Amino acid sequence: MSEGNFSSHVLNNNQQHNLRLHYFFVLRQAHEECFQNLHYVERHEDHTIAHAIQASYKKTKVYLWPDPTQGGMKAGRTVQTILNLAGFKNVKSKVVGFPKSS
Repeated sequence: MSEGNFSSHVLNNNQQHNLRLHYFFVLRQAHEECFQNLHYVERHEDHTIAHAIQASYKKTKVYLWPDPTQGGMKAGRTVQTILNLAGFKNVKSKVVGFPKSS
């Protein structure tokens, strides 16, 4: 039986410790930054937003409109998931400036 070309990357204890610290600091920074980008959205009739809202982050803009007709959620998958988690049921949205994933 011949030995093939097999390589593995083994980290020593010091390298593992440094990697864990790096991930800890990166996650803490991301956690702190996420609270800086939160927006308060006022509820209307416990199912939609009170008024039209525009929010932007870098080159991406998100537009939200109330939908009082009980027509359900009209939003892309990501925005729909966030709005559902926040408890909204009837909102229309449009995301501009973000490339579509393939």
